[in-house]
Amino acid sequence: MNMENFLLESFDLASIYDITTGELYALCDQIKDGSLENTVDSSDVTGKMGMLLASLDRNKAATITWNNAFLVAGLLAAQAGTDIEEASEDNKIQVPNFERVELDTDTTAKLSYVPVGVEGAEVKRIWLVASDGTQGAEYTVVADTPVKGKSFTVNAAEKTITFAADDLKKGSEIYVAYDHEITEGRKISNIADNFSKNARILVDCTVAEKCDENIKHHAILEIPKAKIDGNYTLDIGDEPAVHAFSAKTLTDVCAKDKTLWNIYLVA
Repeated sequence: MNMENFLLESFDLASIYDITTGELYALCDQIKDGSLENTVDSSDVTGKMGMLLASLDRNKAATITWNNAFLVAGLLAAQAGTDIEEASEDNKIQVPNFERVELDTDTTAKLSYVPVGVEGAEVKRIWLVASDGTQGAEYTVVADTPVKGKSFTVNAAEKTITFAADDLKKGSEIYVAYDHEITEGRKISNIADNFSKNARILVDCTVAEKCDENIKHHAILEIPKAKIDGNYTLDIGDEPAVHAFSAKTLTDVCAKDKTLWNIYLVA
């Protein structure tokens, strides 16, 4: 391999770690594009007639960015400065739900999940679906007998909402808002007083030889310590959202080595 001249073709796999424990925060394996921007602040020293005598460099830094084709849960958590909460039988996570339900009889509708909350009032309100799909009349929950046009009862165990006789018809639709619990799944939170994490970053790259681009080699970009940028946008549109990532190098004041990044070329 020509170690002096080479083409940097792609970022193939990025791995992001806790700088102390080595815990793996996230993997990005579908990186569409990326960059490594290097900056330095310079302070000019001038003399008589404004002549430039010297230029003093300070505050060297680098910023790595990329866009991953898929959203990565671990990366979202690292950007938010939080940890992923895993649902289990011992750690049930409460999830909000809003759904459109069709009555399966003249008086009852079946929910998708078991609602949770105050017993007998696990679902507090429902709304009739108007002919144009918007919300219509609001009903509130009662403990005993429902009143036509005003209220309903809920049986959480059976996931059933019941209306008064002669109120609605089979096939009528309602909007329902309620909470339910999951034992499989994850929760990622962005908390006001938690901020993005510091991390060690490794990026596996593909490089090609100068004189024959068909000859590929492996390179590794290492950033020993970086501050993950907590500013990011998830755009939704005609194209699926990409996961934008950015991090700025930090100088490790607790180490003698002040390296901002290393590139390892592997023949």
